[in-house]
Amino acid sequence: MSTRSKILLFLIIALSFFLRVYKVSSIPPALNWDEVSIAYNAYSVLKTGRDEWGQFLPLHFKSYGEYKLPAQIYASIPGIAIFGLNEFGVRITPVIYGTLTVLLLYLLIQEAFKIRSVSLMSAFLLAVSPWHVQLTRASFESSFSLFWVLMAIWFLLKGLKKPKWLIFSMLPFGFSVYTYNSARVFTPLFLFATAIIFRKYFWEKRKWFLVSVALFTALMIPLVPFVLSGEAGARYKLVSITDEKGL
Repeated sequence: MSTRSKILLFLIIALSFFLRVYKVSSIPPALNWDEVSIAYNAYSVLKTGRDEWGQFLPLHFKSYGEYKLPAQIYASIPGIAIFGLNEFGVRITPVIYGTLTVLLLYLLIQEAFKIRSVSLMSAFLLAVSPWHVQLTRASFESSFSLFWVLMAIWFLLKGLKKPKWLIFSMLPFGFSVYTYNSARVFTPLFLFATAIIFRKYFWEKRKWFLVSVALFTALMIPLVPFVLSGEAGARYKLVSITDEKGL
């Protein structure tokens, strides 16, 4: 990697951080109700080890008629512990992982295409993307899911050359399922499709493949009681038009 490319990447990452952290306490104004729930539960776990309902270190958090997945709440604890229970303390976590997501996209594109200019341009476009800036200036679970998915795909691409990386990729794939409801559907389907597309390679490297499958399965086991309880469908019922009376 040339010095010029290193400087450009540094400037892109710096710009990404600035766009996300500048006046983050006041823009957007006030915390939305999801942020309030995330902040309060993170603070409660920090101080007592329990959520607002008294559950000890839960894997799902009851909130506003639905059940939140735990990753965003637990990830928010360090920021609140350092900066306090306020807007900045809550939002510094998405600022950090939002900035790192830009770096991850650069690494992923570079791994896939080996074209430095394309990798840098991809990182720049995400850094200034209004959609991504908005979702990482506030505590949105969807942007945290993207962070883990990009990391997982980057590791997976490396695993198609060096099979030991297949195992490492299962960790962020597994974590992604604990970040956002959509990831519980996307991640297994993505992995299933990947297994079909690269079945010859995975058969040749079946020892690594089977260990990876076992690891991902182990990471999913804690979610099984939640899914079987019916609580996992609370979010779907909340937003689905088919649940409306009279339809």
